[in-house]
Amino acid sequence: MKRTLAWLMVATVMLAAPAVRAQGLSGANDTNFTGFTCPNGSDANGACARSAAFTTNNATTFTSRYAWNVNADVGIAATRDSSSNAQHNITFTATAPGGYRLDISTSRVGALGRSADASGCDGAADTSGVTGSSNIAVSGSLSLGDPGAIGNGGGNANTAYGPGGQTSSATIFRSSNGGGLASRQCRQKGSSRPLSR
Repeated sequence: MKRTLAWLMVATVMLAAPAVRAQGLSGANDTNFTGFTCPNGSDANGACARSAAFTTNNATTFTSRYAWNVNADVGIAATRDSSSNAQHNITFTATAPGGYRLDISTSRVGALGRSADASGCDGAADTSGVTGSSNIAVSGSLSLGDPGAIGNGGGNANTAYGPGGQTSSATIFRSSNGGGLASRQCRQKGSSRPLSR
């Protein structure tokens, strides 16, 4: 029986200020995977994987895509409890001649699934909400709610969740007075536990 969990998080940060020389976003980095865990590792009975990449990265906007998959697929009369923790770490520097405003949007798109490929096998899939945080005070929220679970049982079950119910927004108001304010950290954490029996 195969259980698959996919998690996609997109964070968009926009600098909204009048056009002035030497202002903007720079040094954006989303490849720090500190906080990612996969205790069972990946093998023929299940896997955990994650990746991050910028789809947009310029002086006024960046969009970072974080992908995460946790799954288990074992034979009859076998059990595997695969768990994983994902953490999306984003750092960047904001520079403006005076004050600036950063608008941050977070969304999650994915699905929980249970596939019965053998009679008499049960399984379950679950993922938590996302707890977002920043080392700078934000107005609004970087967190996302729990999209639900597929309880233990046999047969096929799929639950998709998407941007409609999985979005949040926050704003940062700061002053840099011409100097770069480095190491802005936006972190999002979630956890998942697919089961196969």
